[in-house]
Amino acid sequence: MPSDFGRIRCISPRFSKSTYNVLMKTIKNSLTFDVSDPAKFRLHVLNHYYLYGLRSTLNAFGVKKSTLYDWKNIFEKSGKKLFSLVPKSTRPKQTRIMVVDWRLEAFIRVMREQYGSLSKYKLWGVPHILRTYSKNSE
Repeated sequence: MPSDFGRIRCISPRFSKSTYNVLMKTIKNSLTFDVSDPAKFRLHVLNHYYLYGLRSTLNAFGVKKSTLYDWKNIFEKSGKKLFSLVPKSTRPKQTRIMVVDWRLEAFIRVMREQYGSLSKYKLWGVPHILRTYSKNSE
């Protein structure tokens, strides 16, 4: 076995860190576009718009004018990159956080220790106990 066998690391060409990052982002974005059906539809609508105009596109696809212009602006601002047509997340940035009074939580814990796994519906049937329990624990 030759002495330089351990020095062979890869067959692919070596890239600088910035070139590698650009290459990986390009691959990721192109794969994201291929998977996304809404993005393909948006690209199809925009291609139709560029070829035949606004009126034809609105009649053919039933897309609203403002939506079409939104897609067009996003697409053109990104330099006509395909991944810009992939829909963004519609999840709110701030979600509601459930806040339960500590006395109520303690009551539920005690009830479940005594009577087993009680559902919220069975516990809901005893609102007067909840009121007396919260008054006594104060």
